[in-house]
Amino acid sequence: MKTTKRHFEYFRERCEHWIKVLGLVGWAVDYHHDNKAGEVYAKVNADVNGRVASITLSNSWDIIPSVDFDMDEQLNRTALHECLELLLFPAKDRYCSRSVEDERTHAVIRTLEKVIHA
Repeated sequence: MKTTKRHFEYFRERCEHWIKVLGLVGWAVDYHHDNKAGEVYAKVNADVNGRVASITLSNSWDIIPSVDFDMDEQLNRTALHECLELLLFPAKDRYCSRSVEDERTHAVIRTLEKVIHA
């Protein structure tokens, strides 16, 4: 499924919302809509010291929407996920392996997603 310009604009709006909610307003964030996200729906990269981040929405999602699939809800959840990753960037442990770091980060993100959407 291809993501459209409208999807991208909505995704960016939702990222801005979550940035405010999470108190990440000190970050300079730019947004991209292309295939550089790889095989994920979206990704975030950040320079913690410079407080600069880049959030990319993939232009192609490997999903087949069902009848009850809500694209806006999925875009909102994806925006929240990327903003939660940005929230965790400064706390990453440079002494653990990348796989352990990703595992820890995503465990916290999944917990926060459940709490926020409760």
